[in-house]
Amino acid sequence: MNKIFKRFYHPGYGTFNNKKLCLPLCPSNTITKYDKPVLGNKIQELQFKENILSYKTNDINFYSHKIANIFQNNITYLPTSHNTPIKTALRSCRNINSNKYIKMLETMNITDNNGVFINTDINKNKLLQLVNLCGTIEEKKIIESAIYGIFSNYGDSIYIANDYLQVSNNHVILSNYPSEISQREIEKCRIIAYCLLLGNYPILLDNNINFEGEANIKYIPAQIINKSQNINYQMCISYNSSRSDLKCINNINKYLEKLNLPLLKNINIEPKFYCKEYFYHLDCILNFSVDPQLQIFTNIDDFWKNYKKNGILIYEKNCIENKYLNILDKLFDKKIPVTKKDDLLSPNMIVSPNHIIGSSNISNKNEIPNFFHFIHPSYGGGGAHKCCSNVINVNKSISIKEWLEFCKKLDINVKNDFILGIKSEIKRLENFFI
Repeated sequence: MNKIFKRFYHPGYGTFNNKKLCLPLCPSNTITKYDKPVLGNKIQELQFKENILSYKTNDINFYSHKIANIFQNNITYLPTSHNTPIKTALRSCRNINSNKYIKMLETMNITDNNGVFINTDINKNKLLQLVNLCGTIEEKKIIESAIYGIFSNYGDSIYIANDYLQVSNNHVILSNYPSEISQREIEKCRIIAYCLLLGNYPILLDNNINFEGEANIKYIPAQIINKSQNINYQMCISYNSSRSDLKCINNINKYLEKLNLPLLKNINIEPKFYCKEYFYHLDCILNFSVDPQLQIFTNIDDFWKNYKKNGILIYEKNCIENKYLNILDKLFDKKIPVTKKDDLLSPNMIVSPNHIIGSSNISNKNEIPNFFHFIHPSYGGGGAHKCCSNVINVNKSISIKEWLEFCKKLDINVKNDFILGIKSEIKRLENFFI
């Protein structure tokens, strides 16, 4: 039987064992500017129409420190991908042969001594020439999106909610981005590197699976122990929208089963049709904190009949299909509605048992307990407060060799060029955690 794994059931903050709230910490004195919006993010499209295209990393860091103080420094800072070498970015993309692009890159003279892109119009035109090497339409989508991510100096890497999903004390499921969203895929070597440095085994999903991390899967404090089938299920809330793919659940479960961990059993939520691109991730439309006391059930009927609803939910009141609102009513004891009329990302909050972090534009602030609010400075990225957070368990560092042996046991093939990128990122980031 899969062992009971006592996760902390708050999706944005909490402690079990050595688990910490994660916040992004960028290189200082850097300006990030986007050249075009990413697929499926309507909020970013609207920001572009209003010429809201850039943010300063110092502003991101300022609020990361502010939030850290609120949580009495019970946090871990995660490094962003700003100023990552181009070679590392290309080696991060799972469905291309990076070597042929790197070979051409070496003739272009568009990087500094550290391999970081020198952002000029001339150099942009040169880098776009990599598209000429693409042999398929899919490959072209990957390279084009990756290039625009490099142009932004990896601007989206502050949105660490999308990096991974923690599934045990020392295992995380890595995100896989669709070809058209490879401007996030270029961060993957960094994510693997810091997960290993923080003592977590990253699990790579199959190449054809799209998954965008903790932003789309959130645990609730319930497990089903099926003795007849010798399986444990962890209940969770999943999402079906413009930037989600429910096929990821089965793929995640394939690896959880091999690790003898509880499989995910999802309760799916969907936005109203016209809201799918406005609320592209689950954490854009709702966030919650729940009781860490685990409830055990024998089957799904037992769960729905006997689950004791608990916790606090903050959600967009006008954009979730009514049938799903009824489901949420069965899961949460206290529900606080907010509206996109105040702020398009009004539900995008860090919700914890003691503190809630969100937008200053929300009109019903008096209904939100222990509310710390500010206008999020990530202009142009289409994300906000919760997007810039995750949780991770901090353990003894894991070596590349140990991780590769782990991957072999799970029948996960790791490309050599990907390993090179991870090694270079470990070297680049080692001092970050000292």
